[in-house]
Amino acid sequence: MGEITKAFESERPVRQKAKSQIYFRTGSALVDELVGGGMSLGYPSGRIANIYGESGAGKTFFACELIAAAHRQYKDKFKWVYDDAEHGFSFDGNALWGVEIIPEDAHPSETVEELFYNVRKFLRGLDKDECGIYIVDSLDALSNEEIEARAEERMKAGDRGETFDKGTFGASAQKFLSQEFFRKLCSELEEKNSLLVFLSQLRDNLNAGPYGEKRRKSGGSALDFYCDTILNLRTKEKFEKNKLVVGVCVEATLKKSKTARPFRSALVNVLFDYGIDDISTNIDYVYDLKSDVTGKLGSNLIINMGDTSDPRFGSQPNTLDGLKEVLVESGLLEDCRAWCKENGRKYNKDAYTEWLKTFHGAIYSAYYGDPITRDELIMKAENDKSVRRMLREKAMQKWEDNEAAVASGRHKYADDEEEY
Repeated sequence: MGEITKAFESERPVRQKAKSQIYFRTGSALVDELVGGGMSLGYPSGRIANIYGESGAGKTFFACELIAAAHRQYKDKFKWVYDDAEHGFSFDGNALWGVEIIPEDAHPSETVEELFYNVRKFLRGLDKDECGIYIVDSLDALSNEEIEARAEERMKAGDRGETFDKGTFGASAQKFLSQEFFRKLCSELEEKNSLLVFLSQLRDNLNAGPYGEKRRKSGGSALDFYCDTILNLRTKEKFEKNKLVVGVCVEATLKKSKTARPFRSALVNVLFDYGIDDISTNIDYVYDLKSDVTGKLGSNLIINMGDTSDPRFGSQPNTLDGLKEVLVESGLLEDCRAWCKENGRKYNKDAYTEWLKTFHGAIYSAYYGDPITRDELIMKAENDKSVRRMLREKAMQKWEDNEAAVASGRHKYADDEEEY
């Protein structure tokens, strides 16, 4: 009995002390809010996530944006693997995101056992000051060693003219996932500040019967159990230009989240030659330009940004305090004051107004200018980082305002007294 216990203990994953947790942004302010539980930070490290949906819903885009955003944030301290088990990746990563998502010499996993080895090798290859993301696309394409051996036996039996009837080993992959794969990887992901993401496609469930689910995804209950975040993507609208589909509006919905804010959803715009369009997504959300039901743009795409009574924007009044708040929200106050000091100007309304109009006219117009169209605001944000920052801040503030509006406002044990 002692030897058995010793052998078991040697296989039990040792939980190492985790490094300070980091977060991986998603390329979208709203998706950062979704998966981060309202902290606007994105996916926390040390976790397992699942992104699933029907074909064309943007799963690959979401995965690539995750890699690209982490690459920009953590530079050479970030490593990644996009394990293209389906052999279907066809994006030009350098053109779209400025990084080579899959190197030419990459060797995708063929079985779940090989995937297990590859993930562990990747994690153990990270230095102490590095972090990483491992994308699996997808479990549907992976076999397992038992199934591979069975297929080989079938071939040999066929060559001999014999009938092969050893039964099925279809559940063996699921057994490996539940008993070994996920259980042993959880602590290593935390120790190495890494994120493991599975992409899954919804498929017809031919054995559903009259009462079962008509659609299913791979991974089974093991994947659902070990995942901290499960994100469903569903196409709400297709963008057309000259009768060609150039993008989609995707509804991203949390099906599982180990945070205090599960089951949230957001509409995200994706352009096929651009990726996730965070600018237009934020604009549509901040100014209520899209229907939550259909995902389609409304008929009124004129944004009256200079109207201080417009509840969609909450513009600051054109006063010294209002201008100062605009500069603070845009992250420009220190730059403005440095200019005032260099030019012998006082910190007053006229100086702030002149500086904003001269160096950041788009910001001034956003708060105090004439009405602007959606497309015009997109182009202003595309060419001005401060406008992009402003839109992101407004989107996050609106998100938090909506959460505050539905919060219970209750605090258990607030009086710190014995109940019984």
